[in-house]
Amino acid sequence: CVGAQKLADPFKRAQATANFIDFRDFCSKEYARLIARRVKASLTDPEKRPIATQFANLDLNAVEWSGWRPLNDEDLFRIGVKEADRYGYDVYAVDDWCGAEYDTLSAFGYDKKRMEVREGSTHTPDPDLAVRSYWTLIGKGLKGFSHFMLQEGNNHAEFPKFGLTNYDQTPRPKLAAYSDAIRAIRQIENVLAPARRQNASKPVAIYYSRTCNALQERSLGSLFDCGPDNVFRVYELIRGNGYPVTFVTDEQIREGDRLSEMSALFFVDAKYIPTDVLEKVEDWVAKGGAVFADAQPGIYDGHGFPQDRFLKFLGIEPVAKKKVDSLAAEKNPFGYSAMSFDVVDADQLHKTQFEFFQQWDSTHPISRAAGKFMFSGFGYQNVNSVAGETIVMAHNGKPAGVLREHGKGTSFYFAGYLGSIYGGAATTYEWRDAHSDPSPYRFMDAYLAFVGAQKVATADLPQRVRTKMRFESPLVDARGNAVLSVTSYNDAPVGPFRVQWKLAPGVKAPRGVYVLRQGSRQLEPVAFTLEKDQLGFEMPCFKNFAAVLALNDAQPLVSVDFGAAKRSDAGLVELNPGQAVTAQVRVFNPSATPLKAGQVTVRLPKGWFYDHETVAVPELPAYGASAELAFTIRTPDNCAATRFRPVNFIYENADVKSMPTAEVVWWKDAE
Repeated sequence: CVGAQKLADPFKRAQATANFIDFRDFCSKEYARLIARRVKASLTDPEKRPIATQFANLDLNAVEWSGWRPLNDEDLFRIGVKEADRYGYDVYAVDDWCGAEYDTLSAFGYDKKRMEVREGSTHTPDPDLAVRSYWTLIGKGLKGFSHFMLQEGNNHAEFPKFGLTNYDQTPRPKLAAYSDAIRAIRQIENVLAPARRQNASKPVAIYYSRTCNALQERSLGSLFDCGPDNVFRVYELIRGNGYPVTFVTDEQIREGDRLSEMSALFFVDAKYIPTDVLEKVEDWVAKGGAVFADAQPGIYDGHGFPQDRFLKFLGIEPVAKKKVDSLAAEKNPFGYSAMSFDVVDADQLHKTQFEFFQQWDSTHPISRAAGKFMFSGFGYQNVNSVAGETIVMAHNGKPAGVLREHGKGTSFYFAGYLGSIYGGAATTYEWRDAHSDPSPYRFMDAYLAFVGAQKVATADLPQRVRTKMRFESPLVDARGNAVLSVTSYNDAPVGPFRVQWKLAPGVKAPRGVYVLRQGSRQLEPVAFTLEKDQLGFEMPCFKNFAAVLALNDAQPLVSVDFGAAKRSDAGLVELNPGQAVTAQVRVFNPSATPLKAGQVTVRLPKGWFYDHETVAVPELPAYGASAELAFTIRTPDNCAATRFRPVNFIYENADVKSMPTAEVVWWKDAE
């Protein structure tokens, strides 16, 4: 591949690129076959030892990383761990980056594998970033997460980056936030653990290509960064409007089944698209599909040879069409193109900045819904529209967004890097949502609504707040119970607010809806409406995450409320020496079967005191709940060091036992 860059002749460069692509693909599949042999040996092992994997998330979207490593995660799913039931990887990222990687990997396995993070964290000590990134994954159905805390020791120079304890071994707020979320998971584990994600509506798909990742412009930030046309930004714009997202690959498009399950397909900086894949996509669009493509889509085939098929399909052509000579080809490190698109060099991105506006005279439904806007970014392409309707314009009225009809479907071309746009001027300061207009979100919402995509949920929140909410598709168990997860990327608590959640076909009509919020083990029953597949209720206020349980047949659940007790870092209750506090406990029976009489038992840290260890619970009717049961707890008179301590409650009778409900509390001297 490096040698290909040095070849002056464009044809030889293209052939060298093709050889590189084929050799890398060969290496990836051979590596996957090696793993498959190990998996097969494990499956036939008489001891039936479990199979675990740990692959790097950087192999997915990190440009530099992808360029020198032949590993293709899709090959691991299709060949390497095909016979295994789970897939483990590491993740060091935040918010939608975590979500996009999960959705990519899960899509490789057709959402059938149990996904686990074998090692993960965020890159800062901030507890809010940590817990909301963690819950982003839990809400999608992640089945395990090992929190990295820098095994090199707490005297390591990089300890502040990942450390979960201080130098004196006292826990940090980041660990507090993780601990609280883990206890929330444990409380509802009997529903959450077996539940699998079911999309209630067709997701929006983003095209994933290992070739495009490896051969795109180098990243702006570091070895670990994605390309300039940031796929995570596109994912953010779609998810910020409430739509479900998945990813799709060349092989999946060739197989044909997954396209029928998509509401729209986005090609983000996808220069390399095999011709047979384009044929499948074009046929799908003609039957009613919707394609959105940006920048220089499909200007090369899957081996790096030039083609203009997709450009013609989109109804655009470059302004200055000419053959590329050998000198000009030197600007392009991979292949060459007979099309005259300017090659974008990462060092010259500042020369490709653009400002796009609504087409001044457009009356199209997208234009009416999006309203007035201006967004900027980079990767501008100077094109002519030869077919279709211009909806977005660049300076001097040049076409920048072209919609074209194809039979029952549509295509949309965007003349720049969609993954770079913000509603402000072309400055790095205004290329942040905090300092820009939310018009990119409005535009994305208008487009997706036009092509018929449906949202996971809708909420009556201001747009700037709503775009930082992540409503997830239902996690559904075999009994038809559902866990509906929401994560907030807002800086302040949000709510209460009204929400309408679309339920998947596998969800049975709930008999009870309960909300579990960050920082508390209190289960809050909420009044709800159910109209067809729309579940409506008022979401209580929460900061980073909440889980909604829509239940019709589940084991008993225990709710614990510490009332007005002081809460400190990460929202945890703080208890000091010699302090007494009362916990109010309730037992819920979310089942059609009456619950026999039983008892609630409290388990305290060694040396702590209670007024009674158990409280009797009378028989509960179907879908009934107990009265509040009071437990008074008193702490010891001395605290040797700041620590977390669990206050644990569990219900049991002769037939059944609940999951433990533990409120993790700060145990420290009063300040």
